[in-house]
This record gives sequence, C-alpha cells and structure tokens, in this order.
Amino acid sequence: MVLTNAQKQKRYRENLKVKGLHHEMKVKHTKRMKIYRQCLTGQAKQDYDKRHAESQRTYRNKKKISINGYSTKQSLAKAIKKATHTLPKDLGKKKEVVRVLAQTVGILSRKDHQCITRKLSSTTQNSIVSFYCRDDISYQMPGKRDTIVVNDNGQKTTYQKRILLYTIREAYELFLAENPGISLGRTVFADVRPKYVVVKSSMAHR
Repeated sequence: MVLTNAQKQKRYRENLKVKGLHHEMKVKHTKRMKIYRQCLTGQAKQDYDKRHAESQRTYRNKKKISINGYSTKQSLAKAIKKATHTLPKDLGKKKEVVRVLAQTVGILSRKDHQCITRKLSSTTQNSIVSFYCRDDISYQMPGKRDTIVVNDNGQKTTYQKRILLYTIREAYELFLAENPGISLGRTVFADVRPKYVVVKSSMAHR
C-alpha cells in the first residue's frame, strides 16, 4: 500500500516519539523556521503571513469542533438539525424546552432565568399578566378538561386555559402601544406570559 505524504509524515513523527527524539526535532524545526521567516521580504513575506494566518484559523476551528465532541462541522450541523426537528413548533414551548435542556446539561444556571423577571417591578409584571388575561387579548376555553395546573411558588393551582388571539409579537406591540411608559423586550414579555395563556398555534396539533 502506497502511503500519502501526510501518512508518511505522521509515521515519521510517531517513530521520533518512540525513539524519544520528537521534542528535539521540534526545537530544531522551530529554529529553522525562525531563520526562514527572518529572511523573507516583500511579497514573499506577505504570502507567508497570509498562509500562516489561514493555517492558524483552520487549526483553531478544528480544535473548537474537537472540543465540542464532533469531528466535523457537517456532523455537528446534522445533530443540530435533528434536535431542532424534534422541538415543539410553538415558540413558547420551544424556548421552554431549550431552557430546561440548557439547565440540565449545566450551560444555564436556574437562577439566570429567574433574574429576567426579577428586573421587572411587580407592578409591571402584574400589568403584563392582566393584559394577557383580558378578553380582547385572549379567550377562556369552556371545557371542563381545558384546564392546566401551574406551580406557583411551590403551590399547585388549577387554571382554565385561555387562548391568545394574537401572536406574541402582535400582543407585545399592542402592549407597548397601550403602555408607552414601560420599556421591555419581547423576550421578557413572552417569558412573563402565564402558562395557562396558550399560544393559538400550539392548539392546531390537538
């Protein structure tokens, strides 16, 4: 079997390691390259710097992928696509699943999510909740089974489900139009939405 140049170089380095000469050869190579770079001038130096920068960039990208546990970008993209496909279509539910997963694997502290609502005053939070529960913003489902149990500070409370008449974006814009003195982002507005106020799109899968 004919070896490629890369395979020959790899075998050569492995033999040096076995003989205990690998570090010595690295030192000699470093000195040779230093002298070589010092002799470069003009366009030759620019071309070398460009190739070296590209090589370093490629090495860092490969190292980053290796640390993340995937050998190639394609395998990482395939895993992301597969995970995204299994997420709920409802934006609110999708965010909740991702947040819990991030907490489970240790990426996001459970306190990080709580600090979002802590920054809002209780008056603002109550205004948002009241807005969501208005009859012109959401309607209450009449069925006996159309209920949801919510854990409020350790105490379970049963609520009748309400269906949001608008998308989160539309409801957010209506809220800001009615409350110009309140400044908050759409993500925070969505996070404060009561769990018993359900986005209309999520009901299509029933």
